Amino acid sequence: MDYFKLLDDHYQAQQTGMQLLTLFLQGKRGCGKTQLPKDYCKKHKLDLTIMNCAAIESSDMTGLPTKDNMIVKYAKPHFLNQGSGIIFFDEVNRITDTDVKSALLSLLVDREINGHKLNPSVLILTAGNCNSDEYETVELDEAFSDRLITVPFNRSHSDWIEYQRSLRKMNPLLAYFTQNTKSIEKYSLRRLERTLDFYEFSGNVEYLTHYLSSPLMVAFSEFLNNKLFTFTDLIKGKIEDMSLIDSTSQKKLIFNCIEFLEKKDEFKPQEINNIKAFFSICSAEVKQTLFNELRRMSSNDVVFFNKRKELWKKYHVFSEMEEYRDNFVDQHTKV
Repeated sequence: MDYFKLLDDHYQAQQTGMQLLTLFLQGKRGCGKTQLPKDYCKKHKLDLTIMNCAAIESSDMTGLPTKDNMIVKYAKPHFLNQGSGIIFFDEVNRITDTDVKSALLSLLVDREINGHKLNPSVLILTAGNCNSDEYETVELDEAFSDRLITVPFNRSHSDWIEYQRSLRKMNPLLAYFTQNTKSIEKYSLRRLERTLDFYEFSGNVEYLTHYLSSPLMVAFSEFLNNKLFTFTDLIKGKIEDMSLIDSTSQKKLIFNCIEFLEKKDEFKPQEINNIKAFFSICSAEVKQTLFNELRRMSSNDVVFFNKRKELWKKYHVFSEMEEYRDNFVDQHTKV
């Protein structure tokens, strides 16, 4: 499900004055429920108020009581002053205070609390954890359930990463890491992103232990130490910044490229473009390895090699390396 579009549809409908049931996003902790309205409001430059229902007090919802001619009145809660955008009530199935629950129910039903009305253009959004989660939750009663549309929030790992990548330009190193670890969706991607910024600033991987929780820290530090780039990722264009490939990985991948070029009879344009991009960042030592292998191939089977040369010329496989080839390789190995 495209949750971003779902939220947009509801917000746009709210602007027309349509009477809507309130969305209730229900999913495991850390799956991005709270981040969704943050990203939406940031993208559309909208006001956003977040109310954590597990932490707020009754006066936060009802307003402070005052006396006027012996009549108790309530001040207007601060969030009702919002003129547009979204009010997001998080952790609604962890409310234990009956006054908070009553005030929120009044807002859902009448869009007002103690006579203070909410601006008609403001969208109300709610969220909570799954009842089966390790988080302690409270079953929503029928009065609440009847006024909510429960939407299971269960993005897959790949959907979550793709969604985050669509919102902003992601650091290439982080993008590659997130594609190759399944634990990332249980943690805040923003936290990891900020940690990576600090790592790149300091250059000291040991500092990361103070910024990341243990399981993710282990996975990320191992990745930084090893950078295990695969040929599948290379050929499919998943390595957005080829300059991230260290010399050790280059040496491994160059043999994968040779095997790929030696065995396939047809190539997709994108495959060749990805290989050429990889060749362009290889060190002189790795390029020399490539042409040494081509020379070996030529000496082993001249007829086969000549056929391969014609195929490679057709796809301009080595067009980006002509100058290097002419300088470092014997004439008979030109490809």
